[in-house]
Amino acid sequence: MDPIKHYIGAIEYDANFYGIVVAIAAVLITMVIFLVLRRKSVSRRNVLITGLSDSGKTLLFSRLVTSKNVVTYTSMKENITIYRVDKKRTVTLVDIPGNDRLRDKYIDQFLGFARGIIFVVDSFNFPKEIRDVAGFLFRLLQEPMIHSNKVPFLIACNKQGDCFALLN
Repeated sequence: MDPIKHYIGAIEYDANFYGIVVAIAAVLITMVIFLVLRRKSVSRRNVLITGLSDSGKTLLFSRLVTSKNVVTYTSMKENITIYRVDKKRTVTLVDIPGNDRLRDKYIDQFLGFARGIIFVVDSFNFPKEIRDVAGFLFRLLQEPMIHSNKVPFLIACNKQGDCFALLN
């Protein structure tokens, strides 16, 4: 009998061999599933610009995108653009409207994909809006998604050039 056929015949009856083959196949299948799921995981590339209405979110968005001062109006929908951080990296800037109903809708829509949040505060009107600012900020900071994804949070005080900003 040929030695190779004899060896193959011995393997056919060896239960340990089949156990090893099944274990290796299970490990390989698990690795493939893990890699596929990892690739499909949520890409958090959005930087959300949010705050109360008329705090200067759209102007900040426009300045980041075009480096120019532009005339802005109250946003009724989100503004979205790709922003190049450096030669290799980009993020998606999302300017969320300040209107209460629209703001909550867009926050819920984009928060799961947030890489960072810029919370814009109107320094000039802050004393008048302190309760609204605190309420909205508290709501955002309590979001479980912000904690689970460890989303960085920046509070930007806008309109600092206005006379008596934060002194009112």
